[in-house]
Amino acid sequence: MKMRKFLIINILYLIFATSSFAQAKNKFEGLYLGIDIGRETAKDYGYENNRTWLNKNNLSGNLYGYHLGYNFSLDNLIGLKNFIFSTQFEFQKGTNAKNDWAKQINPDDGTANSGCNYCTKSTFNESYSLLGKIGYLINEKNFINVAVGLTDLRVKREILYFLEPYPTGLDHSQVIDKINSVPIYGVGYERIIDDNFSFVIDARYLESNTLKSSSVYDGNNEYYKYKQKSLTAGINYRF
Repeated sequence: MKMRKFLIINILYLIFATSSFAQAKNKFEGLYLGIDIGRETAKDYGYENNRTWLNKNNLSGNLYGYHLGYNFSLDNLIGLKNFIFSTQFEFQKGTNAKNDWAKQINPDDGTANSGCNYCTKSTFNESYSLLGKIGYLINEKNFINVAVGLTDLRVKREILYFLEPYPTGLDHSQVIDKINSVPIYGVGYERIIDDNFSFVIDARYLESNTLKSSSVYDGNNEYYKYKQKSLTAGINYRF
């Protein structure tokens, strides 16, 4: 029993000493959880399958979210000094990230129609992303990285249109479209505040081209090109 206690105490001591040495060597290693807020802008361009109309919606608004990840030192794994590989899950939620009602676009000359026979609106609801990041330690407190991954989006698309008799025959349709497995790219910066907290800035860009939407209005499928940029700042807590 005494020997078992002795072994346990020594093992715990070695774990503590090893982790303390690793932290002194590289404070960015390990599990982290963060929250962030920021701003996003997007373009949501769409058309029906018979090309009878187009919409060009320019979105902008605030967003907030959280992320969870783990930093691996490439120095420890493959001997690549000052480099870190990270896996990170991100969630972002839009707040009022939308455009005003946009008039139908005439596909012949690209001008907006005078009336609101069709008016459209797009709203960014939320996204779920899985990223891989490669980072470089500038020094023991500053860290930069590039990121690439896949994201799933939720975008609400609305159409306001008039039926006969005009203008009393007002109708309004909306759907929340799921845009899955969209490539996402980014860059980031992190600075250590103390032993557990650090300040982070992240920029993200994604683009989904000619993606078929799940929306169906009047028997016509909708097709969209969606592009989004975002910039966020936040706090990480390292465990």
